[in-house]
Amino acid sequence: MARDRWEPELYDALQKHLRPDSVLADIGAWIGPTAIFAARRCRKVYCFEPDPEAYRFLLWNVRLNGLQNVVPFNVALAAEAGIRRMVSPSGGLGDSKATLLPVLDASSGVDVPCVRWSEWLALPGVERPDFIKIDVEGGEFELLPTMGDYLLRERPTLHLSLHLPLLPEKDREHALAALLVAVGHYKGSYREDGTPVEAEEIKRVARTRLCSFLFTDEAHASR
Repeated sequence: MARDRWEPELYDALQKHLRPDSVLADIGAWIGPTAIFAARRCRKVYCFEPDPEAYRFLLWNVRLNGLQNVVPFNVALAAEAGIRRMVSPSGGLGDSKATLLPVLDASSGVDVPCVRWSEWLALPGVERPDFIKIDVEGGEFELLPTMGDYLLRERPTLHLSLHLPLLPEKDREHALAALLVAVGHYKGSYREDGTPVEAEEIKRVARTRLCSFLFTDEAHASR
């Protein structure tokens, strides 16, 4: 994927915050654009992609690029372990829009395995990520609150995509509030253009469109 065509603000954040000894967790890896870019700039990349069609191309792209420091998982990270139905608005899979949200006709979907963040962390040999990217089509609102203790303790840099309009309207305000509590300890938060943003502005933007924010332990230092 060309850097100027796939979420350039994410690449800018990776370029700035990744170090040669960094460990990245790419949650919602799709076919690997973030993982491939990051793997050449850090020590290890864990990537999570439950969509079996996207995962097939993720593996292909990792092998094609000769990357030995990418560890892929064909699972979804979720609030509870188990089997969940994943569907896409397109009716197919592999398009980066597949979601675990129960808002679409499930007949065209596929069952996928889910694990909790804490369960994955407990696997022997797993290293603690110091940069986490999350883009999971609405699943962030159930996942982030379960990661709160880790975020508070380890303070990883967090690039978070929000998909609030995908949630049922009745659930949006509660879900958004819970998510912001989980990231409330971060000293710095930034818009997609790199300018500082406060919690009230995050709420306003998230209510109107799909958007992304960067959270760091830097107190509004320039990117």
